[in-house]
Amino acid sequence: MKFEPKPASELLTAPVKSGAELDFPIPVDDFAFSLHDLALQETSIGQHSAAILFCVEGEAVLRKDEQRLVLKPGESAFIGADESPVNASGTGRLARVYNKL
Repeated sequence: MKFEPKPASELLTAPVKSGAELDFPIPVDDFAFSLHDLALQETSIGQHSAAILFCVEGEAVLRKDEQRLVLKPGESAFIGADESPVNASGTGRLARVYNKL
């Protein structure tokens, strides 16, 4: 690995909005970050890797089959790659960290 310094203007990327998801393009495949605005209607959140879902604000309800988990701000959940997708609903916002490999 070789470190190559870059100016801040090349490091900052503009997020891409797709429905209730705000995806932050990161120029590596092994790290991805997105924000999800929650609604009372469930939405599916999935990826081909493990993920960490972190409640940024409000209250998030995660559901997988018959399992249900409520997250408050500052709380998080680990989602194994074999557990994706999960359904999310609530009020507020979730951050998701995963990879696109």
